[in-house]
Amino acid sequence: MEAFAARLTDRFQVRSVGRFADALDAVETGVGVGGERVPVDCVVTEQRLPDGDGVALTERLREAGRGLPIVFHTTCPSEEREAAAFGAGADAYFEKGADRGRFDAIVDRIRALVDERRERGAETNAGSASSPRASGTPGETLRSEE
Repeated sequence: MEAFAARLTDRFQVRSVGRFADALDAVETGVGVGGERVPVDCVVTEQRLPDGDGVALTERLREAGRGLPIVFHTTCPSEEREAAAFGAGADAYFEKGADRGRFDAIVDRIRALVDERRERGAETNAGSASSPRASGTPGETLRSEE
């Protein structure tokens, strides 16, 4: 998905991590871009992770008050797992596949979720100094995968 997203849009910079703990750390401390630490705008996770699972990751992020969009992109879809993901607070759930239409839908959904979150943040912070991302600098999308 990282290579595909890079071809589709200049609005996202994608950083991948392979472990539950690394995803939590990246959300907490940001990710490195151009020598700076920048906040994560969205988490894209697989259902199964080497040291946990996407549902537990979603629960931890929601319990910590993280309002980040969380998108599941999984090779092991089921109605039960999808219900668990949404029950934990996921914003979207997609089955992995190679067709371009599916990737377009995922990227469009991520874009909409990030834009919606930024708009809510702009409304909340009306009157404050604008951030670099408010001026069009690409944000971060974090993908936690097996």
